[in-house]
Amino acid sequence: MTIFLTGGSGFIGGVLLQRLIQRGDDIRVLIRPHTRFTVDHPRVHVLRGDLNDVAVMRKGMHGCDLVFHLAALVRLQARNRASFDQSNVEGTRHLMEAAAAEKVAKVIYTSSVLAIGPSDGGIAGEKTARSGPYLTDYERTKALAEVEVMRAISEGVPAVIVAPSLVFGPGPSIKLSSFNRFLSEFLTRRWGIIPGHGDQIINPVYIDDVVDGHLLAAEHGKIGEKYILGGENVTVNDLTQKIKNLREGKPKLFHLPLSVMWGFSWIEYAWAAVQGRDPLFSPDTIEICRHDWGYSSGKAFRELGYRPIPLIEGLEKMRTWLTKERKRRS
Repeated sequence: MTIFLTGGSGFIGGVLLQRLIQRGDDIRVLIRPHTRFTVDHPRVHVLRGDLNDVAVMRKGMHGCDLVFHLAALVRLQARNRASFDQSNVEGTRHLMEAAAAEKVAKVIYTSSVLAIGPSDGGIAGEKTARSGPYLTDYERTKALAEVEVMRAISEGVPAVIVAPSLVFGPGPSIKLSSFNRFLSEFLTRRWGIIPGHGDQIINPVYIDDVVDGHLLAAEHGKIGEKYILGGENVTVNDLTQKIKNLREGKPKLFHLPLSVMWGFSWIEYAWAAVQGRDPLFSPDTIEICRHDWGYSSGKAFRELGYRPIPLIEGLEKMRTWLTKERKRRS
């Protein structure tokens, strides 16, 4: 197939790109002008531009069989909040306009379960109505981007939405995911901090399963439908205990009250601003830790044939990779 891909330099997009190469597709990848991109393959064609450049996207989509739209601004904070709207909302609108103009056969849009919101008191699904305010600009703009996709679908663009949960796993872009960084520390350090009581429900999913879900959605996804691509629902305590059981040198785990973490988050946020970097955690992050984030992938099971691996298997794969990486760098 000939495929147009955005987000090919990101965490999920980078793994998806490698999978598409392996199966023999020709891929046209949209990369921002100043983004470093090291994939060199005869079937990978790089187009330099951004999501506001409709002409470049139309050029990339011309004659394509399929579009994967994964590009987004994925950050805890941004100095200019409007940059979230520009990238995630306006960029998605422009991409859908380009897809409509080029009459693309199918578009797979990558959203996030964060757009659905917390699952406090239960397990959320694709039809769950959000009951509280958005906790971050990322959540807010991913939800608004879904509105843009649904509007395009109503106007005839054949699109499907997939919503991954907390994605983890190996790869060169491991630092791009805050949850991945969190897991990496527990898998490698001698100690770890558990936010609050640790009874919050979360839904980790292994990166390869999420990529599988994208490909399955491309093959079997119904136009206008949304599919959650998640894994097992576990508490943070259960997750850290599974990690502890995998480790030879058992890490010491400490619970830190969320009120204390909230205070530290403002210090980290201010210090990161001084240093010109993204904060490791922020006040918004702490607010997220006050909620449950449990989800059902039942619809993807039934309609796509989606089958994620057990959580413990994914954690073992990641631990093995981290161990090899540590030895390689030593």
